[in-house]
Amino acid sequence: MDFELKNGKLWLVYAVKGGDKIEITDTGGKHITQLVLNYHFHKDSIGQAAYGFLYSTYKDSLQIYSLDEDKIVIKRMSLDTYNQYSGTLVAFKFPFYYYVNYDSTGGTRVNYSYFNKSTNTRKIFYKYNDSKLQRANRETEEAIFALQLLLSDQKVGVENRNDTLISQLGYRPDALTGKELLKDIYVPQGASTAEIENTYASAQQLLAMSPDPSAADNEAITLKGMLMHVFSILRIVNDSVYIFNFNNNILSVYSPSNEYVRQVPFGVSTRAIKYRKKSILVDEEKQECYFKYKRWGYTYLQKINLATGNISYTIKLKYPFIDKVCVSDGYAYFCYFNTQDRDNIYNGKTCLYKQKLD
Repeated sequence: MDFELKNGKLWLVYAVKGGDKIEITDTGGKHITQLVLNYHFHKDSIGQAAYGFLYSTYKDSLQIYSLDEDKIVIKRMSLDTYNQYSGTLVAFKFPFYYYVNYDSTGGTRVNYSYFNKSTNTRKIFYKYNDSKLQRANRETEEAIFALQLLLSDQKVGVENRNDTLISQLGYRPDALTGKELLKDIYVPQGASTAEIENTYASAQQLLAMSPDPSAADNEAITLKGMLMHVFSILRIVNDSVYIFNFNNNILSVYSPSNEYVRQVPFGVSTRAIKYRKKSILVDEEKQECYFKYKRWGYTYLQKINLATGNISYTIKLKYPFIDKVCVSDGYAYFCYFNTQDRDNIYNGKTCLYKQKLD
């Protein structure tokens, strides 16, 4: 169903009878340990937070997973607590917690700040204006709203969602007018009609692919779980802070103590790739970064020379329409649904592939 990479280990999620299973292997596929759960993950709900732990959502709590002496340990945190204190937390490097703040009034100001746990002080160390970054983060809001619209016709456990929509819109909507309603709200904020169509289709697919029918109606899983994903252009590599300012085509570098070091221009035209479709992957083992983007169904990775801002090389991943990409120790890991029978899409299996990046 899903996978994640952490500290050179692969965390694999399988659907089993009555629940799901987490299996941990090394990057060569050798089994280390496993844990069978009596509940189902929501689609793609297991993930690695920017500040280091693996998590999923279940009922009203955040499940935090870690490996201790070859045993999987689960700790729990209230989703309300998580959203209240960590909703904009995008990175962690002891003793610094890094936050991003976006102008909530529809402006374009973006501020990055850090909280020093040792001294109990907070400081803004990078700020700029970027309408594109605001646009990228509104996608989560649009996706959540699309889910609310699709769930508004259901009768079980949706009263709070309907109350929220009524207070926001002034009336109770139905799912049939969902796309037009999304367009009316978000096109004036910079979305295109094609983006809204894709958002609505993705929300439908998200609900249809849920392994647990009740999970689609669980607000903690479908709605609050999606709120955790914050689009950020800050990455930590080898304890230094790198900020990829796509708006100005500039890479800014800060020392481990958050002091300004230098800035260099990107060696690639960021205008040539749709801003929303580009993300930044970090290889923690090699201390390297890659731009990831899609073109004609295929995923491409561009290795970034962090010293010069130039692109060392571009590599095309082997299969089209892949679900997720992680990089570790010079390899890309991704899932692909492999089927030999093109007339029967169910006659196949999801495979995890490993491709060398050089």
